[in-house]
Amino acid sequence: MPHPPPMARIAQVRRSGLDFLKERSRLALRLRDAPEVKSVLIIDDNQTEAQRISVMVRLVLGDGAQVKTVRRLHDAKVEIQRSMPDVVFLDDRLGHSVAAETSLQQLKAFGLKSSPVVMSGLLTRVRLVELRRLGVADVMHKDDIDASRIMEALLRVVDPSDGGSSKAG
Repeated sequence: MPHPPPMARIAQVRRSGLDFLKERSRLALRLRDAPEVKSVLIIDDNQTEAQRISVMVRLVLGDGAQVKTVRRLHDAKVEIQRSMPDVVFLDDRLGHSVAAETSLQQLKAFGLKSSPVVMSGLLTRVRLVELRRLGVADVMHKDDIDASRIMEALLRVVDPSDGGSSKAG
């Protein structure tokens, strides 16, 4: 199969790049009009991943939002009871044995009011369905997390009737 001529490829890249920017702008406008997110808690046992996601959340929400990261559920309990976060990002697996099912039950017991966003490094279709059945606000593969995906997840938490974007998972 022949490759498209170089100018056609450039047009495809421009169109996809332009589409990406339009979608990101659309999400930013919707997030601006949504209820304000003042505090975010990121629960991830991998400090590097937690910091990476924290940086992206700060990029999306700006300096006014308080973003905290913890590595254990016990520390999450302290943060939730100290000041209820508007949004929680939860690693699907904390350590080698604590899966999201257990973490979600404990977060509810700690008094968490919002549905968390689950992040997974090993997300399959079956796992995606399992997590959605648990009532989480959104599920993201860690490799796919970027500013647009963060905005979609935030919208799903603060305005669940809106449903974020048509792109999910």
